[in-house]
Amino acid sequence: AEFPMMIVLSFSYVCNALCPNCPYTNSDIRADYKDAKYMSEETFKKIADEAGQYGAWLRISGGGEPLMHPKFLELMEYAKAKGCKLGIINNGSLMSIDKAKRLFEIGTDMLEFSVDAASKKDYDVVRAGLSFERLVENIREAYALRNEMGAKTKIIASAINQKGIDVDEVENFWLPYVDQFQKRKYLTWGINEPENSADTAPYLSPEEKIPCPFIFERLNIDSRGQV
Repeated sequence: AEFPMMIVLSFSYVCNALCPNCPYTNSDIRADYKDAKYMSEETFKKIADEAGQYGAWLRISGGGEPLMHPKFLELMEYAKAKGCKLGIINNGSLMSIDKAKRLFEIGTDMLEFSVDAASKKDYDVVRAGLSFERLVENIREAYALRNEMGAKTKIIASAINQKGIDVDEVENFWLPYVDQFQKRKYLTWGINEPENSADTAPYLSPEEKIPCPFIFERLNIDSRGQV
């Protein structure tokens, strides 16, 4: 009641991929944020200072690849030291043993890899610009290191349920290297084409008239610090 359960941060509007179904790829949003490509250290720390008092989640995702932020590791360490729960969603391309080790050491709560495919052929389409071989290597190494260290970080792989991808095949491929697999709905964001979804069911049944829960749980903040 006093504070949101989760603060969703657009931590970086810079990305190293050109995914065809990404709303940021298919719009001018990133160009609009050219004055604030990365969340500033001052803004991030202000958010972490407040969220940490309530043990709230900081969800590091948003308009780009968070590991491209020049102070990524430093700011993640700051947030954990302040008492925040920390969930990081990344594309896996920039993960390394050293980065993973530090994230595990500071007590990162959740590390999600957006994988979206189970083969190089599919990955080259849905995650254009990235390397499937590197992704597999990075996730396997991170998972093995987490187990070796006995760290409490939960490792997740996720895939968007989009046309052209067998999401069950993706799940079966990645489950040996993660703790959980997350099927994510294809979202248009008012930008992408609805017909590209492989799952047309709504999040919540219109017949049941259940209100969207997210507005009562989450607060979204962009790289400028605007809610």
